[in-house]
Amino acid sequence: GGASRIWRVSPFAKDDRPIVVSPAGPGDFRVDPGGRWIAYLYPGRAGIWRRALDGEGRKLVGPEEQLVSDFAPADWMNWAVTADAIFYASRPAGLGAGRIRRLDLLSKQLTDVADATFVHRQSSFAAGPDGELIVPIRAVEIDLFHMELTR
Repeated sequence: GGASRIWRVSPFAKDDRPIVVSPAGPGDFRVDPGGRWIAYLYPGRAGIWRRALDGEGRKLVGPEEQLVSDFAPADWMNWAVTADAIFYASRPAGLGAGRIRRLDLLSKQLTDVADATFVHRQSSFAAGPDGELIVPIRAVEIDLFHMELTR
């Protein structure tokens, strides 16, 4: 039981106790490359949210903003953050078909960038430093054979 929280731990501090960054609720998360905000998911809920970090990266501040609503909980590993965008798999829960989408964080413009049909739900994808995606693809090969059966 219990609710998830985001914690911060310094590996170099004399006092190695974790610091609570978020209130109860957020689960999986990504920090933007500049350390200005955290994007996160709520377990079992569709969508990706964001909140600013204080200047020291010690706690979430300001209002919560839902960035996208068409991100299914089953794709919880299939999203990535860059300095100016969020990439994510947009597909109905239970279906493989869908699109990888890019949300421009400044203009809020959504762009379809690739087919998500063969992106495996249980393998995460990432964004490289120049914004390209690194995506695991589930490939299925089917070989057909003809067999003559004799009696």
